Amino acid sequence: MQPILNENSDIVIGNRFSHDHEMPSYRKVGNKILDKITNLAAELPFEDTQSGFRAYSRKALESITFSVSGFGVDAEILIDASRKNLKISEVPVYVIYNTGGKTSTKNPISHTASVVTSLIELIAIRRPLTYLGIPGLICIILGIIFTIVVLALFNETRYFSIPYTLLSIGSLLIGVILALMSVVLYSISKVSNRNI
Repeated sequence: MQPILNENSDIVIGNRFSHDHEMPSYRKVGNKILDKITNLAAELPFEDTQSGFRAYSRKALESITFSVSGFGVDAEILIDASRKNLKISEVPVYVIYNTGGKTSTKNPISHTASVVTSLIELIAIRRPLTYLGIPGLICIILGIIFTIVVLALFNETRYFSIPYTLLSIGSLLIGVILALMSVVLYSISKVSNRNI
């Protein structure tokens, strides 16, 4: 609470990794992967973005909005707070995992999958041109290259290569779909940012 009471932070995250000797290995690995993806999405430097042990200032509570349900909300809150220039900090906390009972309400694989799905949605919506448009453009270029190979091969040998043709059509289709999705999501995000 102290950083909020001192008006140095709007959100304070309890960082479990400062004293993580008790944290099970599978949790460490899963949390670190989710931290990397969240920090990529929000360009944040935090060690424990998945920690639910947090304190919020009144300003943060009044300004943060989120739409994800479940564990993905931890990341969405930080992404939204980052967009709104709220001050976020971390403080070390101790967590006891060896309690003799279950310490999690969800299977670690389904938990990770649901958070990754939420993060991919958030990343795609926040930067669609980067995360969908560029891969789409690369696929279109690959499709054009495969098309040239198919045409050149047919021109020289009169042999019609089905594998190269399928690669060409597949790459072009995926590329066009990704490019269109990036443009649509970019337009939607621009409109929604104007309405905020």
